[in-house]
Amino acid sequence: MSENIPVTIDAELRRAIDVLTAAGCPAPRSDAERLIAAALLLTRDERPECGRNTLAPTVVDLLTGWLDRRAAREPVEYIVQQCQFRRLFLYIDHRAIVPREESGTLVETALTLPEGARVHDVGTGCGAIALAIKNERPDLVVTGSDISPDAIGVARENAVRLHLDVRFAVASGLPLGTYDLVVANLPYQDPHNPVVPNVPEGDYQPAVARLGGRDGLEVIRDFLRGVPRGIMVALKHAPSQAEAVNALLQCPRAVGVTSGHARFTLGQTP
Repeated sequence: MSENIPVTIDAELRRAIDVLTAAGCPAPRSDAERLIAAALLLTRDERPECGRNTLAPTVVDLLTGWLDRRAAREPVEYIVQQCQFRRLFLYIDHRAIVPREESGTLVETALTLPEGARVHDVGTGCGAIALAIKNERPDLVVTGSDISPDAIGVARENAVRLHLDVRFAVASGLPLGTYDLVVANLPYQDPHNPVVPNVPEGDYQPAVARLGGRDGLEVIRDFLRGVPRGIMVALKHAPSQAEAVNALLQCPRAVGVTSGHARFTLGQTP
């Protein structure tokens, strides 16, 4: 337990920034602000009104434990059990990988579809991409699947909490069905020769959602082999894998802002 010495919000913020800076966290102030806001039961966009207000000892104790976890490089999202993806605030825990902001490119691809089109999200994780598509285009028929029952549990919890009509299933590869577009955020990290830099936070996230097998593309190749011919597929991958992914699809083209480094490819299955 902490001593009964009054601790102001400003003082706790300074302490948190110092701890996280020393731990090498890339965004110590942002992390500290998010942890303090969550401990005070504020939303991510809210901030304490007065930094001179004191914190209850129980809050200081909670933050001390959270700072220890973040200093060990556990993702903030797991600590506060919430992440933001586009317009949605999602529940998240260690059962699913934390969605990246850049994966919104897969959502943008689906938003161009005609009314009533059918979209399936493979490797859905916590459901972020599928739920964002449904939230922004309620007219689309959206489903999702993942090989991990644990991740599907998180996705279903999010669908219920957000009142979004997206059905999720545990499946290896693409479930049987008729789809106008399949979006796939599958693991593409090469365990022996990383195609994107390894960061300590990755050690806390499910390996099944990160490691893509031989040369990082084994999972993607296996997935595409099980997709019927002529299906439109949008894939996320590492920039260095763009040429290899192009060879797996018909009429491939980069989507999203590439700046010479393609991360997303759209094409048809051969």
